[in-house]
Parts: sequence; C-alpha cells; structure tokens
Amino acid sequence: MEYPANILSNRDEDPKILNNIENALKERRGFTFSLEHGCPVVFLISGGLDSMLIMDRLLGEYGCEIYPLYIERGARAGKFEKQCCEKYCEIYQERYPKLFHSMEVVQMNIPPKEFKLNIGEHRLNTIGHPMRNAVIQSIGVQYAVSLSSSVDSQIKHVFTATSPDDTFPHSSLLSLRSLTLMACVDGGDWGWQISSPLLEPTLWGELTKEDMIRYAVEHDLPLEHTRTCTRGDELACAKCPECLCRLRAFAGVGIQDPIAYKI
Repeated sequence: MEYPANILSNRDEDPKILNNIENALKERRGFTFSLEHGCPVVFLISGGLDSMLIMDRLLGEYGCEIYPLYIERGARAGKFEKQCCEKYCEIYQERYPKLFHSMEVVQMNIPPKEFKLNIGEHRLNTIGHPMRNAVIQSIGVQYAVSLSSSVDSQIKHVFTATSPDDTFPHSSLLSLRSLTLMACVDGGDWGWQISSPLLEPTLWGELTKEDMIRYAVEHDLPLEHTRTCTRGDELACAKCPECLCRLRAFAGVGIQDPIAYKI
C-alpha cells in the first residue's frame, strides 16, 4: 500500500504565541510543566495506540497513579474504543495493581448529536469537531476536582495522548498550554497542568506512533487490541486519515499491523 508522504496536517504550533503562554505560566507559578514521581494523574483514554501504550511508560518510569477516564461521546467507533480501553485497563491493573485505578466511564455526546448533522466529512478529516478536545479535557479537569475530594491527594494533572502524528489544529503543544492557562484562570488555581506525555519537552520529547510501537514490542505490550479507525465498522477501514497514519507508522517500524482491515 502507498502512504501519503504528508497526511493532511493542520497542526498549529506558533512558537511566538506558545512562548508567550509559557512565559505567563512561569511568571505566575515559576514553571511551565512539572511531573514528580508518584504524581496522581487523570488520563483521558480513547482505545488508540497512543493513549493505551504511553500509560505504561508513565507507570513504569514515573510511578504515576493513574485514574483513567473514558467518555462515551457518541463517536461512530465508540463501541470498539470502549472495548479496547477495557482490555488495556485489565492489563495495567494486573501489572500495576497499586497504581492503576478502575476506568471511570461517563456518557456525554461531544458535540451534541443534533449539531453533528451539518458537520461535513471534509471538516472532520481536516479540522475535526469544533472544540471537541477542549471540552473533553475540561471534563478531565472536572473529574480531577471530583476525585480530589474522595482520595487522599490533590489531582492537578490531566493527560491526553495527543501525538506529533496527529493532524488537527488542536493536536499541538500550543493547544494544551492554552487549556492549561484556561484551567488555571477558571479555577483560580495555578497548579493545573493539561498536557500530553507524547508532546511534553520536559518528559521524553516528541514520541511518534513509530516510537510507541517500538516501545510496545520492547515491553511486551499487545498491539492487537488498540482501536485507531474512527469509522463505525468492526474492521478498520484502512482509508481514513487515522488508519493511514497508523499503517504508515507500522510500515516505518517494519512490522505488520496485527489488527484486521477491510480488504
């Protein structure tokens, strides 16, 4: 199969604006991003390669206490995404019983199904649903606040699995820093950190899907249970931007993708 040299990429990483936001965070709290060993984290999971695999590295190298959150948001592939999330949560609860908590599931159509009717396929493939990720990450903050009242720690980290391979404007460090600033201002608390371990410069730098596939192979993590395709069929379509990006990553690593695709 031929893969596009550059799958549609609309990511926005304006360095000037990013620098301004990071300077504002540093001025107010003394740092841009910080992660201490054993830090509790709300992790927004989707069933894909990125969110399912990077959690192992956070657990193993940073000893993070992870509270996974899955949002049934009305996605076409939602049924299959949730099954993948459940499978990997079982794996991590067995590997890290003291660190990995049960998956929290909430139901909320994002965007509301009434609004989806007039959102065209071209926009979905190039820009995505308007403000969807911002809403999802805001729910992560709400969950963290709720959890902090019932567990013996204040949870101020909300992680998503935005990857440098992702193609939408919001799939950027700039977007995550903007949401961090918004959470701090909205809550009157400058301890909030919304980020992605796959993009965070102070962790491992940029980690692509190829990097995560190699990590999975090296650490004996199964790849066959992940769900990347956004279409609603049981078998991945091999045509949507998400499938093409995944297939290109496996080709780059030189191993065959273990999931089944439509012929």
